[in-house]
Amino acid sequence: MGASDTFQFSPPALAATAPWHWRDALLRLQPLFDLLVLLAAARAATLAAAALHPSLIFLAAGWPAWERWSLPAALFGAVLMSRRAQTATLRQDLTRIALFIALAALAGLSYAERPEGWLPIWLALSGAGLVITRLSLRRLRRRRTVAVYGAGPQADRLIRQLRRFEADRVDIVGVFDDRGRRTPDAEFAPRGDLADFARLARGGPVDAVLLALPGAAHERIEQLLGTLQGLSETVALCPEDDSAGARELRLGSSLKARVLADAHHTACKLDDYDLKDFLEIAAGFGEQRYTYVVTPNVDHLIRLHDQTSFRRLYANAGYILLDSRFLAHLLQLTRGVRLPVCAGSDLTRRLFEDVIRADDNIVLVGASAEQAEQLRRRYGLRGLVHHNPPMGFINDAAAVETCLQFIEAHSPFRFCLLAIGSPQQEVIANALRERDKARGMTLCIGASIDFLTGRERRAPAWMQRAGLEWLHRLGQSPRRMASRYLVRGPRVFNLLSRTDVQLRLHD
Repeated sequence: MGASDTFQFSPPALAATAPWHWRDALLRLQPLFDLLVLLAAARAATLAAAALHPSLIFLAAGWPAWERWSLPAALFGAVLMSRRAQTATLRQDLTRIALFIALAALAGLSYAERPEGWLPIWLALSGAGLVITRLSLRRLRRRRTVAVYGAGPQADRLIRQLRRFEADRVDIVGVFDDRGRRTPDAEFAPRGDLADFARLARGGPVDAVLLALPGAAHERIEQLLGTLQGLSETVALCPEDDSAGARELRLGSSLKARVLADAHHTACKLDDYDLKDFLEIAAGFGEQRYTYVVTPNVDHLIRLHDQTSFRRLYANAGYILLDSRFLAHLLQLTRGVRLPVCAGSDLTRRLFEDVIRADDNIVLVGASAEQAEQLRRRYGLRGLVHHNPPMGFINDAAAVETCLQFIEAHSPFRFCLLAIGSPQQEVIANALRERDKARGMTLCIGASIDFLTGRERRAPAWMQRAGLEWLHRLGQSPRRMASRYLVRGPRVFNLLSRTDVQLRLHD
C-alpha cells in the first residue's frame, strides 16, 4: 500500500518544540483577560441599566445583587474558554464565546432580581469584549521559524503536513541536508548543506530544527547535534511512526523527541483521499493483488475505543476513508483541521456509474437477490455475482466459510462489495486478506446498496453537506436508529478528547 509515516493533529506538532517567548507568556493570561472582560461588561451593563431606570442610580454606586450574579458566570466563562486557548482557531474561539452566551442567557432568564434590559446589555457587551480580546491576542501569536533537516521522502511528508495544518503558525525557511544534495525520490530540494544553514541561522533566529531523518541513522544524528544545538534553541526528531508508545526518546544528551501517541488514547488513522482522488486509485487498482477498504464513521470510532479486535481489522485495511461529514465538521470545530471526506454511499454510486464496466467481475455480498438483479439491469452488468449470507452468519463458522469460499471462487474480481454491516464486513474482508487467495479490491460499504436501489432515501444535499444525514436517517427509521444515534452516538463527544486522529500520507 505504501502508507507513510503518520503525524499527529492534536496537540500541534510544534507545541512541544516552541521556545519560550514573552508573547507566549502573555497568551497564557488569556483566562484572566476573559474574567476581567466579563466583570467589566457587568459593571457597564449596570451603569447602562441605571441610565435607563433613574430609580436605580443609587444602586449603581455599589455592587447590586444582579451584578454579583455575574461573578460565578464570569468564572465559568473564563474556565470554559481557557481550554486550548493558545492553539485554538478563530472558529473555536467564536464557538466557545457563543456557547457561553447561550448558557449565560439560559441561566440569567431564571434570575428575577435584575432590572429590565440588564441581561441583554451584559451579554452583548460580554460577547463584543471577548471577540475583541480574542482578535487582539491572536495578533500576538508568534509564527515559528522552522528549518527541516534531512532531504528525502520523510521531509517531503513533514513539509506537506506543516503546510496543511500549521500554515498560520509556521514559516518554513527551507530544507537542508548535511550531504548537500537532493535524494532521487525527494520532492523538495535542499536549500543547502550544514554550512549554508549555519549562515542562515546566524543571520536570524530559527525557533526549531526538525530532523526528518530515519530513526536508524543514530550516528548521523549524533554528529549533527552539537552544531544544530548551537544554532537553534530546539532540535526535535520527527517520529517515523507511533509504535514506540507514549514516552520521551533521548538521543545523546541534548536531543529530545516527543512520540505523540498516548497510551490512554486510541489512534484513528485516516487516508488523505477525498472521493475524486480515491476513484482514481480504485479505477487503476487491478486484479493482481488484494486489499480492502474501510469507511469509518462515528459508530466505527466508538468501536475503535471499545474493541481491540476492531482496531486490528482497521490496522490491516489497505485504505481508511472518512465516511462521516458530521465527524469531519466536529474535528474541524474542536481541532481546527480539515479532513477529506469520502462517503461510502457516494463512492459506491460513483463506482457503478463511472468505473465499473459491463464485463467486470463484481462480487456482491449482502443485499437481496432483487437488489442484485436491479443493479444488473440498471448498469448492464454481465459479471455481477451475488451471495446473501443468513442473518447472524458471522457467529456460524460454516456460514462464514461458505461466504469466504464463494468470494474466493469468483476471484480475481475487480471489486467485492460487502454490504453486510459492521463489524461483519470488516471481519470477512480481513479473513480474505489472511487466507491470501482472493485478488482484487474489497470495499466495506454498509447500507450503500439500499441507497443505490432506492430501498432507503438519501438525505437532501444540504443536510449531507452540513453533516446532518444521521438526523435524516433517524427521522426515516426512528425505532431502528434511535439506539445508535441517540444512545450510543453521543459517546463520541467524550471519546474525541481521547482519540489521536492521524493522517496517513501516501507515497
